[in-house]
Amino acid sequence: MKIFLENRSDEAVYYEGKRLPLKKENKTTYSAEIPDGEGEAEIRIVRRSELSDKFWALFALLFWVIGIMGFFTPRYSKDTDALDCKVRFTRRAEPLYTLLDKVPLKRRKVVRGMPPPVSCVRLRVGETAQTIEPLYVPDERAARRRKKYKLFSWLARIVLIALIIFLAVYFTVNG
Repeated sequence: MKIFLENRSDEAVYYEGKRLPLKKENKTTYSAEIPDGEGEAEIRIVRRSELSDKFWALFALLFWVIGIMGFFTPRYSKDTDALDCKVRFTRRAEPLYTLLDKVPLKRRKVVRGMPPPVSCVRLRVGETAQTIEPLYVPDERAARRRKKYKLFSWLARIVLIALIIFLAVYFTVNG
């Protein structure tokens, strides 16, 4: 049985505790295969920010250096929300279509410092599956780490540029 994820590719799909490989079907659709069988089945769709990982600082430093002080490194997304959704369905011959939506941050209302959870996993009309916790939830740790990365990145750039100017002047004067 095939499961189609439309609109997103950065989610991980798990079935019975094993991560399923995603295959690109067309520009916006990705699919995962689950074994055929009878009865109920459940998949888990997970998305977390890279900044939530255990070794985020090591990777950030590594790519900051490789990207020449972070100037050629892709920016971390302002969107640090996390998703951990379960979709329960009855196995059948037809594929299951799952739509993954992302509401831009600027369209969300901030209440007491944190935006409210946003529903993102929808099923196509006519699907008989049930979604459990289909919400993007703000990840405060990733948001704090993104701010720290940005601050330390700019401070390190300023220090390195000042050091280069100092050494250039020093060697020019003392020749």
